[in-house]
Amino acid sequence: MEVRIDTSEDERLRTLLETASRLQERSLIRLVRAVNVAAKEIVGMAVERRFTGQGPFPVAQGKLGVRSGRLRKSIRSTKAQLNLRTGEISVAFGSNVVYFAIHEFGFKGQVPVKSHTRRTIAQKFNNRGKLTKDYQRRLKKKLAGRHFDGSRQKVATTVRAHNRKLNLPARAPLGTQLKDISTRAAFLRAFRNALEPLLRGK
Repeated sequence: MEVRIDTSEDERLRTLLETASRLQERSLIRLVRAVNVAAKEIVGMAVERRFTGQGPFPVAQGKLGVRSGRLRKSIRSTKAQLNLRTGEISVAFGSNVVYFAIHEFGFKGQVPVKSHTRRTIAQKFNNRGKLTKDYQRRLKKKLAGRHFDGSRQKVATTVRAHNRKLNLPARAPLGTQLKDISTRAAFLRAFRNALEPLLRGK
């Protein structure tokens, strides 16, 4: 996903950029620094607004609830890159947590489930009256492959490896924040703060 910040609508900033273009080298360095400053601010806003609270939230809200806090801590921005040929400055946002992409972009398909043991409370059987052969056969089949664990009567069942259908919608918490008007405002504010001192000869 790509989000572009258009500065043409901000008349004050457009004037600053036109003037700063005559001081190209110094202004570009300051703009790169400004993008890095704004990117850190945007990461903070995304974590505070989009990766918080007890989910699940409606998909339309573009939010993801907190379980362990691992994903919140992993959201990062890269260092701003300057394309000297076009004069464009780019920065990327993301996370190295594997399941982030599933929640950000969504997923529909089958996923493998490893073999594992499931422990549940044993079902209570009504033994009142005569145990018929049919009941004994059904009871034996019900308990096949299970064992009881002490007085708590927990049952361990082995679940074989299998595939499971998964259909997760794209909640896009980070993408929603990047498209938000507050993201554009953060970049424009950083650009003005970087250029105005330069034009005053500082």
